[in-house]
Amino acid sequence: MYTVNRNASADATTFTISDQRGRHVPHNKTTEELHDGVRTHINQFPVMEPHYTRAGTQRRFLGAELNINRMYVLYKEECKQKCVDFVKPGVYRNIFCNEFNLSFHQPKKDVCVKCEQYNNATDIEKQQLEEEYRLHIES
Repeated sequence: MYTVNRNASADATTFTISDQRGRHVPHNKTTEELHDGVRTHINQFPVMEPHYTRAGTQRRFLGAELNINRMYVLYKEECKQKCVDFVKPGVYRNIFCNEFNLSFHQPKKDVCVKCEQYNNATDIEKQQLEEEYRLHIES
């Protein structure tokens, strides 16, 4: 009660000194350098644009062989090799989900016959399809 009275103004309706509670940085706050390390790691993975739905979405796609857990394990191994601190899985997941517009599979309606034909062709067939595929990609 003494502190309240001491900090109150003369008319006792306002306080002259702010409370100062909650004005410190939490002791367990993850540093911005660690967050930047996670962002850099996620940006290292190759991304694919959607083929047909390009105009309708800004989402990018990672390979179907990846998931957030696998990416985190790779991140953790990389940090251990460099002898650098790393974040916990929940922080990694939070950054991935909230700051990146990425998904792990290519949409089903996004299958292009010409692209799939070229990707599944042998080296000899790819040479024959090269010009047609290049024109298809440019268009």
